[in-house]
Amino acid sequence: MAEKNLTLSVARIATRNKQKDKQLFVDFFNPDDSLGGFFYLIEIESPWVDGKKIKDLITSTLSENGEKRQKDLQSSFESKIKNINNALSELANSGEHEWIGKLNAIIGQISDDEIIFSQAGRISGYLFRNNKINHITERLNDNEGAHPLKTFESMISGGLVKGDKIVIGNDSFFSHLSLDRLRQIVGTANANSSIVEISKSLYRSRIKDVNTLVMNFLSAEESGEENDKSDLPEVIFLDEAVESSIAKTAKVSAKYLSFFARFLAKTAVNSKKYWDSSVLPKIKNKVKNNQNQKSQSDKNLRSSPFGQSTKTPKINYFNRKNKKANFTRSVSYFVGNLILRLKSLPKKENRKFLYIGVIVILLFFGFIKIQINNNKNGNLKNQGESLEGLDNARALYSKAINDIGLGKKEGKEGLISAKEAAEKAKNNSSISDEAKNLLKQIQQKIDEINIATRLASGTEANYEFERQSVSITAVGKDLYSFSETGEISKLDSQNKKISNLVTIDSSYGKIKNAYYSESQNAFFISTENNFLLKYNLNSSTIEKTQNAGNEKWGNFVALSSFSANLYLLDSDVGKIWKYTLSDSTYSAATSYVVKTAISLSNSVDLAIDGDVYVLKNDGTIVKISKGAENTNYAISAPPTPEDKISSPKKILTSVDSGSLYIFDKEANRILEYTKAGGYKRQFVADKEISLSTFAINTKINKLWLVSEKKVYEFDL
Repeated sequence: MAEKNLTLSVARIATRNKQKDKQLFVDFFNPDDSLGGFFYLIEIESPWVDGKKIKDLITSTLSENGEKRQKDLQSSFESKIKNINNALSELANSGEHEWIGKLNAIIGQISDDEIIFSQAGRISGYLFRNNKINHITERLNDNEGAHPLKTFESMISGGLVKGDKIVIGNDSFFSHLSLDRLRQIVGTANANSSIVEISKSLYRSRIKDVNTLVMNFLSAEESGEENDKSDLPEVIFLDEAVESSIAKTAKVSAKYLSFFARFLAKTAVNSKKYWDSSVLPKIKNKVKNNQNQKSQSDKNLRSSPFGQSTKTPKINYFNRKNKKANFTRSVSYFVGNLILRLKSLPKKENRKFLYIGVIVILLFFGFIKIQINNNKNGNLKNQGESLEGLDNARALYSKAINDIGLGKKEGKEGLISAKEAAEKAKNNSSISDEAKNLLKQIQQKIDEINIATRLASGTEANYEFERQSVSITAVGKDLYSFSETGEISKLDSQNKKISNLVTIDSSYGKIKNAYYSESQNAFFISTENNFLLKYNLNSSTIEKTQNAGNEKWGNFVALSSFSANLYLLDSDVGKIWKYTLSDSTYSAATSYVVKTAISLSNSVDLAIDGDVYVLKNDGTIVKISKGAENTNYAISAPPTPEDKISSPKKILTSVDSGSLYIFDKEANRILEYTKAGGYKRQFVADKEISLSTFAINTKINKLWLVSEKKVYEFDL
């Protein structure tokens, strides 16, 4: 329900100058308080048309007061739209018709709790209400050839409530910024703050061909608080130079550095005066006394009978009783000598040392400057390449969408190229968000074409086991999980209850795999110590499975059952061993393939529905019927860009299912094929969710994807 006494906060992102291929105008103005405010966003897709003339024509018509003011907002606005269409028609009849088919615009009026607007061409507007996004504009057809009198034809109106936020922009604006990102910005900020945050993203991507209008609808109290707090701009021009944070820092730094330099200069002058008046005379007196003592010592030595002095005078240069004073005198002595030497450098005989010193200093600072410039140029080059890559990705994406709409085969290839370009641009932190948003849009389109259901990162799991599952199997509505360390758990997916059933003794070794036999209502479990265990669901007991002669089961990679028989896949020797059940004991192993030799080396799994499907590590499938290979059988390649099964791990099917399901671990997906080998669809997870296994139950049309302990449920 609309609310009365709303106040409006408006901010906009605009451009002052023509763009290379378009002109843009956006504003909100209030010519008469009693009529409320008018807004417009005009885009003319040509730099040669007199866009300002069209803009002035529209705004002047909106500002006009009719002879008789109409109380009804809709009638008043409809009258203004009619006048605008008439004025545009007159403009076209006068010979200025190049704008026809190139005009995209929205013009509207807000009065109290109502909004009404009309649009032409491709301009979009969104209402953000209660954290939900509503598209309030229409997607009109291109107005090429449209009659000027029908430029603005449809009108849309509605009520407003406190907290509503409306964002209007041209097509380029919404292609550079995702709706989810917009919701995050406008949902937590006022209109002025919103355009500041939006402009930051646009500046980073060097986008200048967009205009947008942000309108917040507030109560009178909220409006007063916002006016008190906000000193942010109401309009930002994208084509005006923006003072970077580095420049701002440099200005502030220069101010303080200037003050510091004056302080140092004054300190240096005072220090020199103190040195000349107090320190230097003492040093000279000390040196003179030392020289006098030495001269006297030399005289005594010469006057000795043997030319030796019986006593050498000790010259105490430093008072060792006071180390602090000693240190001070040492520093003073060093500084004094340094100053004397520096003063002597300008003398003719010492000038070469002065020149050498100056050259060394210049070389040092020159080297530092070159390194700084190289780093700066490298960063600018990388940023420029990333921005160019992002622009290229956007262009490729836009072309691909058009090609797909026209039914061209090149459309999907364009999407893949756009994805590759956006992936490279994503590595630059300054445009990472924009690149990720574009990647999301591209991936959604590729998934749509590939009939892919995506498990997005951040999706909450439906269930979670206590321990990581190495194997999971669906039996009816229940999921049975087998952990590596021997724990068997059951999940009742209907009641969402998990119960721990039993733990296998560690002497059998870690669990490798488990397979359910419907005919026996039991699981056959293989372990690392080459045991084959049977877990009976009826009795909840575990026992070792025996075969005739107590033969070892061997190091098989997969097992399955059909009817009462067991089939073990031995990848090392490239065979399938068949065990027939008789009187509660399995027979000795016999080769299932009896007619012709079949190469089953490097196989990873098998599934049986009457025929046997053997999955090999290169992603191919060998189909065996009644012990003989169907040499004509092959599955089709998955759709691009992941058009190879690079890491096959598991295959599932059943008598009740019309499909084959293949787990491609490296691609993080489950592929579904018809039993004839044709591709149907896929279930794929984002890389943040690493899939470990999966389960299906075609009787209840459910699929479960497993990532360590977590389980995600899908409808088939």
